[in-house]
Amino acid sequence: MGAHATMSARIAAFDLRSAAGKPTGIGKHLLSISLAAAQLSDVKVRVYTAGADLELPPSIEIVAVARHGLPWHLAVWRHLRRHPVTAYVSTSLVVPSLPGVPALPVVLDMSSFRVPEHQTRRTRLFEHALLGRAVSHHPLIFGSQAAASDCRDLFPRARGVVVPPWFPQRPPAAPPAADWLAGLGISKPYVLIVGTIEPRKNVPLAARVVASLREQGRDVRLVVVGRRGWSSDSEMAALQEWQRQGTVVWPGYVTDDQRDALYAEASALLLPSVYEGFGMPLVEAMAAGVPCCCSAIPAFEEVAGDAAIKLDPGQPTRWVETLGALLDDPELADRMRRAGLARAATYSLERTAHAFALALDQTI
Repeated sequence: MGAHATMSARIAAFDLRSAAGKPTGIGKHLLSISLAAAQLSDVKVRVYTAGADLELPPSIEIVAVARHGLPWHLAVWRHLRRHPVTAYVSTSLVVPSLPGVPALPVVLDMSSFRVPEHQTRRTRLFEHALLGRAVSHHPLIFGSQAAASDCRDLFPRARGVVVPPWFPQRPPAAPPAADWLAGLGISKPYVLIVGTIEPRKNVPLAARVVASLREQGRDVRLVVVGRRGWSSDSEMAALQEWQRQGTVVWPGYVTDDQRDALYAEASALLLPSVYEGFGMPLVEAMAAGVPCCCSAIPAFEEVAGDAAIKLDPGQPTRWVETLGALLDDPELADRMRRAGLARAATYSLERTAHAFALALDQTI
């Protein structure tokens, strides 16, 4: 990392509102990049929050802006004009669209363009209005090569660097106490699906797969980890019916420690998404030694390589057959575990820091 040292430190400012409170994949992705950036000898990191507590190293400057919505962005923009940075890093395109701020907008996916029916109208309008301007004025950070290819397909002038997140090498999680699982209505064996409940996550397919296995006489349940997202009324209605039938257990949002405990005892992870920009649960599960079955979509192909079983989300019968085979074959499950552990280890702090240094070099 020292190869990037210069006479004066560069300043990278991050919008970390999404990393506070109960962060989902976006917040965790940005947080991991900011922590990696702080490891670079020639980079100082500043983060902007909305006032919620964030546990960060003392070397990171925290600027809390106790506002919300557009007033928050305007206050941050004014602060950046008074206290310049090398680059402002954010998934929001508001501040990068304002004058006088060098930025590295983060494009994690192109869902507003590729699956607009799965996004809120407000999100679609904002991204359609602002992304073209951001592409014209700034280099970008992409969450994956799949996201980069998607963006360049729609905006050929887009330039940028892929900066993947990194994942802490945690010791194996202790199995959760039986009474804790019982308190959530969970018993083994179970398979997991992890992520905000929204249409493109395709939670109903995972539930139908497990329901089919239960109809075959298998004692297995689906544990859905994640809170309710947008445009999810039909998904929630179906999920609640599967809960009543005993097919699904939905503890909702859980802490990282609780999530790791659930990974520790899971028989498999199911991720039948129809579209993604990265897929953090894939790496989390692989790092925990959980065999993974996921959709054969570009982002998952890139993230998991050969360390996950990939299936067409439009062929539910194949998912039933494959999950059944995985549950029945300890040797197959062990091979997938070992492949997943090796793959997850490639998502390192050093890799993320090096990629972010390359991204920051674009601003020179």
